[in-house]
Amino acid sequence: MKFITLLLIFSLNSYAIDFEACNSTSEEGFKKCLKEFSKSTKKFGEAPRVCIAAIKGMPLECPPLSNTFSKDGAKCENFISEDSSKGYGPWGNVISQYLDEKGTHSIFFKNDLPGMFQGINTCPKWEIMNHDEKKHFWVWTMAAIAHVESKCIPTARNRNATNGVATGLYQLDERPSMRSWRGENCGAKNILEPNSNIRCGLDIMGDLLNGSQGIYRTSGELWGSKSKSYWEHLRRKDGGTIGNLIKQNPYCNKQ
Repeated sequence: MKFITLLLIFSLNSYAIDFEACNSTSEEGFKKCLKEFSKSTKKFGEAPRVCIAAIKGMPLECPPLSNTFSKDGAKCENFISEDSSKGYGPWGNVISQYLDEKGTHSIFFKNDLPGMFQGINTCPKWEIMNHDEKKHFWVWTMAAIAHVESKCIPTARNRNATNGVATGLYQLDERPSMRSWRGENCGAKNILEPNSNIRCGLDIMGDLLNGSQGIYRTSGELWGSKSKSYWEHLRRKDGGTIGNLIKQNPYCNKQ
């Protein structure tokens, strides 16, 4: 613990961060120190290395995507690094930031999400997963969707989509007029750009989870015919290939 504290203090000194927020004499102070360090690395363009919750100040490694994610020439390590010590990739960090903005009480973290652990057993351990494990689930899930929709290739385009041309990681409607109503981040002029594509995809996912209260008037389930999902694979009974990838998340099956 002392070594990690000294390492953090050294790092904070290097970045000239506000030391008032970093008090390593207590557990709470140490957490603030970690938070301040995270801010400092973001400020200087370096993504935080830790993607799972710190327990008593000790960062844990980030479970990498399963080998299935690299099949068919897919390149999905920008969501979660293949090196478990490096945490999220740049796209994973976009998702993490989005979820942080929505807050701990958002639809993405509710314990009683329909279909998450009942019936279709999307994620049997959902109720006992902590906040950061649930966040990891959503990074993993969005990687699974991108794997099937675009092989995680941000420039992918389909000229024969339902509404014309679909583009990007999540194969969103290229024309703004066809998607701007889908969420606050969906009106971007250049939806091909990964950050815009990801944030719009998350808007769509969040509204699907909102069930009858959302614009899609769904069941709130992640997949199945009642989900009315934007993504065709998730309208299948078992979630198709995307569902199979999602179920491989280690936290959904933890002992």
